Parts: sequence; C-alpha cells; structure tokens
Amino acid sequence: MEREFSLDWWRFELYRHIAHFVHNPADHTQAKLTALIGEFRRYSEQQPQVSPADEHEYAMNYYW
Repeated sequence: MEREFSLDWWRFELYRHIAHFVHNPADHTQAKLTALIGEFRRYSEQQPQVSPADEHEYAMNYYW
C-alpha cells in the first residue's frame, strides 16, 4: 500500500536519518539513507511543479 506523506514528514525523516548516519557511519545506515533519498526523489517527481513563469505561485511555493 502506497501512502501519501507531506513534505514536512519527508524533511523530518531525512534529517533524522542523516543525523543517525553522521553519528553512526556504517554500511546499514548508509544503505537506509540512500534508500530514503531514492524514495523521496520518486515522491518529489510525482508532485506538480510550479512554473517560474507564474511569479506569484513561484514565490509562494517556498518548499521548492
């Protein structure tokens, strides 16, 4: 089952896994972080992108 996560959830998870990797740089923590980055990239590519031509929407879209 695929779940929809918010950008805040992804940000929290990425920060948490990066901190864990920095404190414990092992193969399994690197593999988990790499997998999470791949999942985030797939999530990000599915989100609608705001065109820079629409200045108002581009300025209001502070997540990207």
